[in-house]
Amino acid sequence: AHAMKLKPAAEDGAPVVVDDDDDAGEAGEAEAGVAAVKDASPIQQVAAMSVPEKRQAAMHGSKDMRLILIKDSNKTIHPFVMQNPALGMEEVEAISRMTAVHPDVLHAIAKNWTRSPNVIRNLVKNPKTPLPDAIALVEKLAVTDLRSIAKGGSVRMAILQAARRKVTGG
Repeated sequence: AHAMKLKPAAEDGAPVVVDDDDDAGEAGEAEAGVAAVKDASPIQQVAAMSVPEKRQAAMHGSKDMRLILIKDSNKTIHPFVMQNPALGMEEVEAISRMTAVHPDVLHAIAKNWTRSPNVIRNLVKNPKTPLPDAIALVEKLAVTDLRSIAKGGSVRMAILQAARRKVTGG
């Protein structure tokens, strides 16, 4: 709704109607701000988001958005990335290598994404993978990976022992 004001009379004495639409300038600035955020890089978009917005973006965002959000310092966002239906095996492989990700995410990957030998190997070697999950995944490791870990790969002692038991057949 535009506000109309009457200004004092012009030279001929008739009042002048002026469209005093100050709100349009503010609305235009607000729309420009939204457009600026949409035109910004995904990193800038995420930086400007609140936690609920980040959760929504994690569940419904693009691949770039998911990659940024899985690295977010607020680890409560991480599980929401795993709920995104567009999440692919390539992304899961990358996430399974990350040590800065929430352990619940690694647990979810261990339960639902172990069709790939790369994911299994990454989870076993990741120090943030919950130990029960990592030990259970030792059973699914390929023989070459198992031997590599059993020789003293940089893994936790319990995993190393499980790998050695599996290699020696004991």
